[in-house]
Parts: sequence; C-alpha cells; structure tokens
Amino acid sequence: LHHVDGKVYVIFSNEEKEFGDGSICFIEVEDERMSSRAFDDSFGPLDLGAIHQFLKTLESKVIDPAFTKVVLRCRHNCFQATNCVFLLGCFLILRLQMDPSGVFRLLDPLSDLVVPFRDISPGGQTFQLYLHDCWTALHKAFLFGWISPDLQGWSASELARGSDHTQTRVHEIIPGKFIVACEPTPQSCPLDGGEARDKRLARRLWSLPEALRHHSVQAIV
Repeated sequence: LHHVDGKVYVIFSNEEKEFGDGSICFIEVEDERMSSRAFDDSFGPLDLGAIHQFLKTLESKVIDPAFTKVVLRCRHNCFQATNCVFLLGCFLILRLQMDPSGVFRLLDPLSDLVVPFRDISPGGQTFQLYLHDCWTALHKAFLFGWISPDLQGWSASELARGSDHTQTRVHEIIPGKFIVACEPTPQSCPLDGGEARDKRLARRLWSLPEALRHHSVQAIV
C-alpha cells in the first residue's frame, strides 16, 4: 500500500479481497470508463475521457467525509499499472498543480511495474514514450491554457462523436493553431450496399474541405 497524497493511496494486487472497515473506499482503476482501448498491439496513454472520469471519481470519494482513505486498486500487471500511475500523475498535475518532476519523484516508488507506451507499428519500437513525456505535455497544455484544471469546456459527447470511425473527424488539438483531420474510407462506412455506401462516403469527403475552411486552415500536411 503506497501513500500518494492526503487520503489517496494505491495498491497493486491480483486479489479482490478488501481490507479495513467501511471508512476505506476502494476504486477499481480497471473500470471500463478509465481503461485504454487498445487497437491491435498499441498501448498508449489514456484519453481525456478516461482522465476526466478518473478525476471525477477520485475527487467525489476524497471529499466524502465518510472515508479516511481512498485506495486505488490495480492488478499486478505492467499495462494496468502504467495506466494507473499515469492517471495519478494527471490528478497531481491538474488538481494539485504539481510540476512533472515533482510528480515523477513522488510516484517513483511505483515505477517497478511501469513500462513505456507503444504505438501500433509491428515489431520493435523506434522510440519510447515515457510517463514523464506525457505528464510534461499535459503540464505544458495546462500552463498555456489549452486545458483547464477542471477540464472545463471538454465534451464527452464530442469525444464520442469524434471517435466514431464512420464519420469524418476534425479535432482542434490546439485552439486556433493545430487541427487533425481524418477522412473516412470505404472500409469505414457501413456495409449495407455498395452504392449507398459510396454516396455516404462522397458526402463525407465533400464536407471535409468545408469543415477546414470553417477553422480558417492555412496549410495542410
């Protein structure tokens, strides 16, 4: 059992047995709303949806006077442990406004099970993405005002819509500066007839330039 901050503790265990009395609250980090959705062999940091859900869940238990300890329980598995430590770091940065170096020092005792994130590319990785890299990016976004500590303005429904692979996706990564757009492909459209599918694809492809004009795009890479 490792003490993180205040009421917050974390434990890595494959046992589901709870300990203590009713004053100890357990949060299962493997909750599907706070877990990564791997694509093929990818293993990447959790998205804003999972971070938002984690912050809401953790804070609701921390402020509850009925609990003297809030224990995050995670399986003794390197992937789950890495995601758990990542979420804890996000909490410390966004809620307690710690810097990445301070977060790294505080959570270093949990590093034995932590592994680098990897992308979908098969075979050996040509780069390593570490927790400190992710926390540094999150902290920089916070300092620049791209995100607020309470993630105000973030929309769960917008994330769900943008994650729909059958739709044309336009994501404003840095407001007014950097946009990521993805065109749908014939394979991503519902397979309910070739002609109908092709018409829908054509409409979505036609809508992409209009969406980019709406954002005053000046260059496409």
